[in-house]
Amino acid sequence: MKSARRVLVSGAPFIHDERTTARDAWLVSALLVPVLCWEALLSGPGIVETAGLAIVTALVADIVQSGLRRRFEIDDGSAFLTGLLIALLLPAGLPLWIPPAAAAFAVLVVKGAFGGLGSNWMNPALGGLAFAWLDWPSLFSAALPGSPTGGRAPLVPGLSAFVQTFDDRLSAALNSLLFQPLGANLPSGYFASLLGVHQGSVPGMPVGLVLLASTILIGMRVIRWQIPAAMFAFFALPIWIFGDRGSGGPFSGDVLGHSLAGIFLFVAFFMATDPVTSPSRTAKMVIFGSGSGLIAFAFAYSGAPAPAPILAVLFMNIVMPFVDEAGHRIARGGRS
Repeated sequence: MKSARRVLVSGAPFIHDERTTARDAWLVSALLVPVLCWEALLSGPGIVETAGLAIVTALVADIVQSGLRRRFEIDDGSAFLTGLLIALLLPAGLPLWIPPAAAAFAVLVVKGAFGGLGSNWMNPALGGLAFAWLDWPSLFSAALPGSPTGGRAPLVPGLSAFVQTFDDRLSAALNSLLFQPLGANLPSGYFASLLGVHQGSVPGMPVGLVLLASTILIGMRVIRWQIPAAMFAFFALPIWIFGDRGSGGPFSGDVLGHSLAGIFLFVAFFMATDPVTSPSRTAKMVIFGSGSGLIAFAFAYSGAPAPAPILAVLFMNIVMPFVDEAGHRIARGGRS
C-alpha cells in the first residue's frame, strides 16, 4: 500500500500583494501635496498653517487612541491623510482652533472610539468636517469664499486675476473658432475652475489637479472608478433635468459649473472611495455612488449649506449596512 503524500497548506491569504494600507495612504497624501501648494499660491500661506495644525493634531490624537489599545498605527499614514484632507476642505479665514478640533474629533471619535483603522463606520475626515461645520455654522458662513471676511492674501498677488483673464480669452477664442459656427456658446469660467479660480477670481478647489491625481490613483488601482462615476452621473443628471435653482428652465442646468465650482469632485474621488467605509463589490459601489450623488443634489438644490457632498457621503456611510442586510434577506428569500 502506497503511503499518502502530505501537503502542508499555510493559512490564508495565499497570494501576496505588495500593496499595503500605509503605501496607499502615503501615496494619496503625496499626490495631494501639489493641490495644497497650488491653493497656497491662490489663497495664501494660511492653508499651509491650517494643514500643519490639522495634521499634527491628527497624529497626536492617533498616538493617543492607538496607545490606549496598545496597537500603535501612526506609521500607516491614515492619520496624516485625515489631517490633510480636512485642511484641504476647510474654507480659508476660519479661526485656527477649528482645524485641530475637526482633526481631533475625526481621529479620537470617528476612528478611535470604534476600534481604530478598519473598524470605523464612517470616513473620519468627513466626520470631523461635518462635526465642525454643523457645530459652528456662522463661522463657516463668514469664511466661505466671497464672504466679506472670507479668504486670505494670496501668496502670488494677481495670480487668480491672471487665470481668470486667461480663461476669458481662451473661451472667446474657442467660441469664435469652434462653437459659434456650430450655433453653440461656451461660457467663460470652466478653464479657470480647473485651476481653482471661480467667479470674481475667488480661490477654490483646483479641480484639474484633483482629476490628475485621481487618474493616477485609478490607474494604480488604489481607488475604484465606479463610485465617483455613479456619484457624478446621479448628481449631474437631475441638475440638467431640473435646471439651476431660481433661474433657467428644465433641461438647462449647468452641470459643469456645479461640478467644477465646489468640492464635489474632490469628495467623490478622495472621500467616497475610502476603502474602509465604501463597498468593494461593483453593484454596491453603484448603489453607494448613485445614492451619494442624488443626496448631494437634493441638499444643493434645496439651498443647503456648502458641505452637501460631505453630508451625502456620510449619510450613505450610515445606510449602507442596512442596504447590505436587506440584500442578504432578499438573497435568503426573506428569511430572517
